[in-house]
Amino acid sequence: MKQKLHPCLSIDRWEIFLNALIQEIAKPTEEWPVVRCWSKRNLIHVLAKIRIREKSRLLSTFPTAEVILEHLQKTGLVSHLDVESTSPPSPTTDFFLFHLEGPAEKDADPLELLQAFKPEGVICYFSALAYYGLTTQIPSQHHIATLTAAAIPARKTDKDRQESLSRETVKRNPMGQKVFTFQGIPFFWTRRIASRIAGIQIRQEGTRTQFRITTREQTLLDTLNRPIPCGGLAVILEAWEKGARTMDEKRLAEHLKTMSHADTCRRVGAIFDLIGHPPAPCLKKQLDAIKPSLPSQTSKTIISLLPGINFPNTNDIWQVSIP
Repeated sequence: MKQKLHPCLSIDRWEIFLNALIQEIAKPTEEWPVVRCWSKRNLIHVLAKIRIREKSRLLSTFPTAEVILEHLQKTGLVSHLDVESTSPPSPTTDFFLFHLEGPAEKDADPLELLQAFKPEGVICYFSALAYYGLTTQIPSQHHIATLTAAAIPARKTDKDRQESLSRETVKRNPMGQKVFTFQGIPFFWTRRIASRIAGIQIRQEGTRTQFRITTREQTLLDTLNRPIPCGGLAVILEAWEKGARTMDEKRLAEHLKTMSHADTCRRVGAIFDLIGHPPAPCLKKQLDAIKPSLPSQTSKTIISLLPGINFPNTNDIWQVSIP
């Protein structure tokens, strides 16, 4: 049975709109790094923008963006993805996939969903470890982060301190905010301080998808600061053993210099000792530079290799507790 068009979707006007849409989503942009997979909110925004831009040719009777989306689904150009939202249905966690290359086009990649959810965000943690092949484990969760500047704490009154103590009784979820589930895997959104992420890059995947993702070296550094979102000890040790053979140690040294975080340097030195990997000269120089500033060793000066996890042994050189 031939598909009927909406009364205001004449063949000529529909072709005008469709051609404009295809041009709009043909290639990734800085604003829309993924143009194959869309959240409903962003897709409606784009459809409405085209409708306004082409209003002289489409006329005022052309349907709304919501009706256009329904028609795109009926024609098979767009399919709805089966994503389980963790809250009441929201346009930001309702996803659609374009099939410009035909209905046999592959299903959405989990990282596409992350980037479609937060186009301005950065894919990180376990998701990035899997992307770079630094783990043989299937990710048990996926993460995307939006970047914020470090907050400057204001001077607190006694009342402020009391309210702060009350809020601290509710522990923050170390995983971030769970936003949806896809194929049985939870997806999380978190906020990260921009100065703590020295390495971000754009990776092209096909003609219609780009990922904004932490570099291989930044991803490894993240494991030493956020071990739980990165999958835990076993995943992290495997990642560093694999990463030691594939990382760019000059880039790792540059990231450490930019981050200017002494505890991260100590952890890098300790994990290199743990896996038996001698750092390259450029990185060794960066690590050795912090040794003179280390205080005399006491129980209070020792930090854990992975924050929040206690280990029985100690690397005395770096004053880091290790497995």
